[in-house]
Amino acid sequence: MRTVLTLTFLAFIVAPASAQESALSFEATTHDFGTIRQGVEARHAFVFRNAGDAPLRLTEVKPSCGCTTPHWTRSSVAPGDTGRVTAVFDSEGRSGRFSKTIRVEADDGQATLTIQGQVEPPPIEGGTRIGGLLVERQTVDLGAIPVGERGRATVRIQNVSEQPIQFTDTDTPSNMVSAYVPSDPLFADDMDEITVLARAYGMTAGDSLSYPITLTTDDEAQPKKVIRVKGRIISQDRAESKR
Repeated sequence: MRTVLTLTFLAFIVAPASAQESALSFEATTHDFGTIRQGVEARHAFVFRNAGDAPLRLTEVKPSCGCTTPHWTRSSVAPGDTGRVTAVFDSEGRSGRFSKTIRVEADDGQATLTIQGQVEPPPIEGGTRIGGLLVERQTVDLGAIPVGERGRATVRIQNVSEQPIQFTDTDTPSNMVSAYVPSDPLFADDMDEITVLARAYGMTAGDSLSYPITLTTDDEAQPKKVIRVKGRIISQDRAESKR
């Protein structure tokens, strides 16, 4: 009987401690920026409160990638007072949907903050319309490619029709070049990128390459869209001298 009473008493003591909440309490842990223009520095302040009865200090604030910079309250926060963790997202050179996190550690509690949104690239100026697709440039010049290496470039595209456009296939006359197209449908006014690669394998300095790449889509106006990739091959020594 004494053993049962002792265990019951210990459970009564331990249970409240295990259920006790941490002192670090955020008003919200997720923020959606919506759509922002590429190049804009977006920022949002997450507000937290010290829900404990002792001073609270943030010990570590770590973002998930270098595109996000956190700024936070460095001093101790008194019980009942508030502090901030400000997330700054650099959208330069980025496009499409993003979701980034910031891990926050305190001397009494922890939390994960999330920022998300959609980066809209700048409008395509000029370009060539092929059916319902506006292509930034139809000829992609990769410039100098060192022997044995690869050249790479991206081409921005936009659906300027009223119907979704889905890429279904890519075709090249040589394995020296390839293209990577969006896997999801491109809806009206949406923008995305095509990545083009050229390989200078088995080639010698002074050679050049020029190949068409045929992109097949379900665009009723013009299903097949052709872009051309070109470049010139240089020696490794010449490439090193330019670096």
